[in-house]
Amino acid sequence: MKVVHNVDLFDRHVLAAVPGEYDATPAAPLLSLDSWPDELTSSRYALAMGVCYLADTSGVLEVEGKFTPATAERLQDIYPHRPISPAPVHFAPADVPHSQLRSRVTTRMKMDSPVACDNTLHILRADHFIGRMASTRHLWISSNAMWSSTDERTCDDFHRLLSVMLLFSHDLNTRVFVLDEDVVPMNLDLAPYNRILRTVGLSVERSTA
Repeated sequence: MKVVHNVDLFDRHVLAAVPGEYDATPAAPLLSLDSWPDELTSSRYALAMGVCYLADTSGVLEVEGKFTPATAERLQDIYPHRPISPAPVHFAPADVPHSQLRSRVTTRMKMDSPVACDNTLHILRADHFIGRMASTRHLWISSNAMWSSTDERTCDDFHRLLSVMLLFSHDLNTRVFVLDEDVVPMNLDLAPYNRILRTVGLSVERSTA
C-alpha cells in the first residue's frame, strides 16, 4: 500500500490510498480534512499515514514521512498474522515532541467536557461541518474520517480518527488522548495501539465519564 498526501480542487487535504498487488481495496480510499496542522513531525506523520489504511495492507506500506525503527516493528502488533513492511524507516533519533497535555477527543460539536483534560479535539463529519475553528481549549476539524453511517464506530473508523489525532497532536501539545465513547469501538483492545503510539510519545485511553 502506498499512501500519498495531496490537495484537491476544493483545497481539502487528502490522504489517498494506492493499493499494491496484495492489498485490499479500502472501502474509503480517501481521508479528507478541511485543514492541515501547523506543525508536524516526520515520525507522527508517517504513523498517521500508515495507520489510516493499515487494515487493507499486506506487504509494503509506503508513506511520506519516516517511520522510527520501533514504530515499524510495532505496527505488526495490530495484525500479527499479516506481513506488513513499513517504509521508509529512518535509523536516527526520533523527532518526538516532549508533550505534556491530556486531550479529549470527540466527534461531537458541544464544548462541554465531562472529563478533566487540558484541551479537546472535535473531529466532525464533513457533511455536518466545514472548515476549521479554534478557541483557547478547543479545536474543531472537518473530516470524512467517520465513514460508517451509524454512531457505532468500526475499526476502520477508529484508524482514520487516530490518523487525524496523530496529525494534530503536535499542535495540541498532546501526550495522552482521552477518547469519548463515540470515537472508539466498544470491544477494541487499545493495548497494541498504545505499544505503537508510545514509540512517538503518545498514548490513548478511554474516557471514564
